[in-house]
Amino acid sequence: MAWMSGWVEGKYLYRYNLATGKYLGKIHLRPMPQYQQGIL
Repeated sequence: MAWMSGWVEGKYLYRYNLATGKYLGKIHLRPMPQYQQGIL
């Protein structure tokens, strides 16, 4: 599974299946994080 977000406005995390490349959904982040650099 891979999680991605936008660089400027990261109000959503998008989830993808790495084996198939299919989009699996998104999670709305409230409040939106500031100064995001990455997720481990």
